[in-house]
Amino acid sequence: MAMNATRKFSSSVAGLSIRGNSYFLRKMVNKIHIQKTLGLVSSMSLSDAERSAIDLIDAVRNQGSFALEMRKLKENNNIPTNRSSTIRHITLDMIAHGKQHGTRKTANKPWKKNTIRGWNDWLESERMNPLVDQDIKTISRSDIEDWYVNDLNKGKPSATDNAFRKLVRLCKWAIGTSALIDNPTTTMVNSERRYTTPKRRGRLDNLNNEIGRFSLTISQYQGSQAKRTNDTVCHLLVLSLLTGRRADELRSLEWSWINFDRNIIVIPGEAVSADDPLSNFQGTKNRKDFILPMARVVQTMLRTRLNHGLPTSERFVFPGKDGIAPIRDIRGTLKHIIEQAGVKRIIPHDLRRTFGSICRSVGADFETTKDAMGHKINDVTADYIGDMSEKDKKILFQKVSDYVSTSMPVEDLLIDGKKYNFSGMDDVEDDNATPRDERVFHPDALEIFLFPKNIWRKGAWQEHDGILDALPIAALAAGDY
Repeated sequence: MAMNATRKFSSSVAGLSIRGNSYFLRKMVNKIHIQKTLGLVSSMSLSDAERSAIDLIDAVRNQGSFALEMRKLKENNNIPTNRSSTIRHITLDMIAHGKQHGTRKTANKPWKKNTIRGWNDWLESERMNPLVDQDIKTISRSDIEDWYVNDLNKGKPSATDNAFRKLVRLCKWAIGTSALIDNPTTTMVNSERRYTTPKRRGRLDNLNNEIGRFSLTISQYQGSQAKRTNDTVCHLLVLSLLTGRRADELRSLEWSWINFDRNIIVIPGEAVSADDPLSNFQGTKNRKDFILPMARVVQTMLRTRLNHGLPTSERFVFPGKDGIAPIRDIRGTLKHIIEQAGVKRIIPHDLRRTFGSICRSVGADFETTKDAMGHKINDVTADYIGDMSEKDKKILFQKVSDYVSTSMPVEDLLIDGKKYNFSGMDDVEDDNATPRDERVFHPDALEIFLFPKNIWRKGAWQEHDGILDALPIAALAAGDY
């Protein structure tokens, strides 16, 4: 008999046969034709072959052709295809499913590139070496505890706990695929020995009017060198402070997202291309388009960049030094601005938290602030009400812009031989009842300082008088302040 001849034998699985020296499954399931070698007869019992065949048939019935793709992936990576699976096997299974179908956490939308990269890096990291190639069913709770404590002792507790969080999710996935029954991470999840990763709460605050000082410094910033990207970084920081959007979204801002007729920016929920050679933008975090209103200063900023020769590109609003791809590193300029403003060290994401604080200061309630920041609202009533209207958003974002502008302090302003100082803060008198307003800058002052020639108003460019339009000079001189 030829080596590739197929012979039938007594089996409870229809379509299972022996081809040459291997078990072979040939069967049609839901119009999908399965033709698959399951394993060598010499190394696989009939019961194992039947169990493997049933698993594959069930998988195809539930997952379609994706199950066959997964089978091929496992074989290419020398991963066992039976239910006795290693952490590596289960992780690759989860990655492949997330890449094609997404998961419940992503509302069944395919995973983003950075999510896939994060899981692959976790799988190949040195700290996971003791666990990844073990059969997950053989890993005990004490094994997980020992691994966690040993890794914790290496001195990078945040990295240890971040890796553990992924392990917890992986075990939940394994339970959902019947590869695991008892979750070995449960004890460590509730252990008093577990490290609590501190939440970052950095933001500009009003204790020393950091918001106003930071904004005033940006409006006057020149830099020690006349870098091509100075204005770009300053504009990007202002936009981040006034909108609360994530830095990656704003760095990737494209002209096609901007609607000048409606004075809005529409940030796409999904990336146009998963393999974009120029942009790393992968969509908003909640995978929904976000309508971002333009405050007056933002309208002037974008039209200035478009029409007045500031560094830009045909596609991106904030390009880097090459003038082609989006700007990447803004840390150097941010550091200099922080030093000049005399505020505490912040990172770009801290401006998002600052925006949330400003929303509260201008009277926005908790739900409105969440909506303005694009956070998911887990409430049935909120689902019925829907998102904030475009009109209400425009009003709120303009209030934020006005607040930032009027927060800028005045220090030793000399008029007719008299010095004036204003903190840029609202306060109360010693009786703790009478309001004392030390805001003196006009709501458009930040815009006037950023764009010293003209600003955009009512569909046209309008000249201004600089500080005379930014401060009530005449009133100060007359002693009305």
